[in-house]
Amino acid sequence: MKISDYNQMMRYMTSTGEFSRNKGVSKKDAMKKVLKEKKPVVREEDISERIARMHHIYDNGPRPKHMDNPNIKSTEDMKKIIKPIKKPVKTVTPVKIDVDGINTSLNTLEQLDNTAPIKPTERKKKSEGLAYLLGIDE
Repeated sequence: MKISDYNQMMRYMTSTGEFSRNKGVSKKDAMKKVLKEKKPVVREEDISERIARMHHIYDNGPRPKHMDNPNIKSTEDMKKIIKPIKKPVKTVTPVKIDVDGINTSLNTLEQLDNTAPIKPTERKKKSEGLAYLLGIDE
């Protein structure tokens, strides 16, 4: 990095004037701007407002003030706005298990079970040590 580039970078990072990112904007002004940009909260009418609206619609009563407020929605409108979230349907595929080797090994085990048990052949034990010397068979 060249010295001139380094100096320019340091001026940018430490400056409050020419290169400042927040030039002329204070923290209070920035917060006011963020607060102004807030969207109005849409809410459902409460029970007293609902009764007043029904009285106006069906009994020709006085028009309630909340009906002019665009941020207050009726219960029927809220049901249209808030749709139930449908979970995506996942297709479940069973795991493929290779059973060819299992079947062949099971078949060989079944064949062994059906045959007569194999008896070990008897061998004469070779005499060793003192019994061999004395000629005693065990």
